[in-house]
Amino acid sequence: MATLAPDMKTLLDGPTPILVQDENGKELATDDKSTLFKRNNWYYLVYGHSYAMSRNLYGPYSFKGNFLDGGHTSFFQWHGQWYVLQENHDISAFFRGASLKPVFFNEDGTVIIPEDDRMFPGPGRPWRFENSTMGWKALRGTNVYMKEGVLAGNINEPNAIIASAPRLYTDTRNCSKISITIKNNSYATRIRVAIVTRNEGGDFWTLQVAIQPAMDTYNGTWEIDEIIFK
Repeated sequence: MATLAPDMKTLLDGPTPILVQDENGKELATDDKSTLFKRNNWYYLVYGHSYAMSRNLYGPYSFKGNFLDGGHTSFFQWHGQWYVLQENHDISAFFRGASLKPVFFNEDGTVIIPEDDRMFPGPGRPWRFENSTMGWKALRGTNVYMKEGVLAGNINEPNAIIASAPRLYTDTRNCSKISITIKNNSYATRIRVAIVTRNEGGDFWTLQVAIQPAMDTYNGTWEIDEIIFK
């Protein structure tokens, strides 16, 4: 930890190591992109999926356990209520979403962790293309581009294939349907969809989808408005 000078670039003092330890005094490693906030004379150091507390800004900090489910955090108060803005790997590894959650505390200052605090996203989060291609790309026989809020492409060989980026934290065992809103501007009468989902360990799931949007045609175009697992 170090103090920034008023120019917000240089330091007023040298970096000081911050000790985080368990209840037995053993030093613990922390994760990346830690954040810090103060509430009722307690300092909260939050990193990864964990947090620690201290009465002193420079520690030592006592490890308290897992924090709310989600990635890197930012905290703020609004109308007396604490909130956390968290990263979510809900779309893919490269296009990450965000969740806004209220934070509640026990009488001893520790954070209340609900049994299930995912809330959003849950199974079935859709791919929609209002702002980007969402990591989808062409594998062969077509290109991929944005067209007025939809994903689109021009076919140049039979059995063109497009595929999503690996989408994180989606266990399709909790889903029973897939819905694809697609416009076919070709002579094709069939599409083909392949779905791969993997448990990478530690309840870390990846999902990837590949689509042949217009089978057995040499030309034409296609457009996809949305894809939803339900």
